[in-house]
Amino acid sequence: MASGAQLLESAHNVQSLFARCDSFDSLERSALEQILEFIRADAAIVISRLSGLENKSVVLPKATLGVDLELMQEYVETYHSDDPVTRFANTLSKRPVKKDRCSVFRLSDTCQEDLLRSSPYYKNFLGATGINDILVFSLPIDQSGDEHLIMGVHRIGDERKFDPDDLSRAKLIAPVIGGSLMRIALQERIAAQSTALSVLNSWNLASSALVIFDRKSNIVDAYGLAFDDEQVARAHLRSTCRKFIRSGLSNLAAGLDDNVSISGARTKIEFERKGVDEDSTFYLATCTPTKHRAMQKKLDQWGLTRREKQVAEGLLEGGRNADISNALGITVKTVENHMSSIFSKVGVACRTELIAAIVTRASNRSN
Repeated sequence: MASGAQLLESAHNVQSLFARCDSFDSLERSALEQILEFIRADAAIVISRLSGLENKSVVLPKATLGVDLELMQEYVETYHSDDPVTRFANTLSKRPVKKDRCSVFRLSDTCQEDLLRSSPYYKNFLGATGINDILVFSLPIDQSGDEHLIMGVHRIGDERKFDPDDLSRAKLIAPVIGGSLMRIALQERIAAQSTALSVLNSWNLASSALVIFDRKSNIVDAYGLAFDDEQVARAHLRSTCRKFIRSGLSNLAAGLDDNVSISGARTKIEFERKGVDEDSTFYLATCTPTKHRAMQKKLDQWGLTRREKQVAEGLLEGGRNADISNALGITVKTVENHMSSIFSKVGVACRTELIAAIVTRASNRSN
């Protein structure tokens, strides 16, 4: 048994390693091995748990050591919703305690042993993998408790349980472990949001684009929109769509809301629910350049059709009839016909007067 001085030195070494980690990758490469030695465990995993729609949750693996990747995938896809550890962690995150507190508990704290061993989760997954006991560090990431990090360390293949001494060891290092996990998670979130904002700012669209979601906020299709960083942009569009679906609203303009991570300096996002019944429900996200928003309001007031708006926008971008024709995939003659209809609705006689009418009145509205 380690002396008090040796225990404190080991705890210091673990905490120092965690404090130096700047990503979940670096955590996986070094710090997890040290914590397994300190807690006397065989494997470790770090996951992010997100509360989803209809009280369902999503689990994202962040770092693992000594865990079979195929089993990990099986857990994520099939079994995580039945895991008493994640359910208990979610309950803790909702309690009125300090939100930055790192909770430490054992598998035996989450449910009765006989109930666990008779559950399908134990029979089909936990027992089958040889995991005998789990000790958990749980940390809420946001004030709502909708997202939290869970680091579980496992004892595998024998009857050893985590005893009060192991729990004391874990609680000794929990403040630094929790602070390090929080810092890494927030750095990852900030980096992802910064990338998403950069993508949105680079869109600089000449006209609106549409993104279509299904009822589970999965992107079904996109029109008129090229993702420079597809993975990040899609992730943040989905995140905003989930918030919209949760709100139960029919319409939501999210472009200038600082609480919505999809907001961009030059792009506005508007969500709208479509469909006549639940089975046919889908959601539209309209991405509109913010620099054109005042102009869009004026075009709406004139009663222009969608195609006429696109022609007018092409004109404002300096396009000739041939340029607008190529951009919209229509003939020059069709562009000319649309232009004549626009002149009639706006009450002008030529392109110059149309530009002056749009720019002048749109500028007045924005001031």
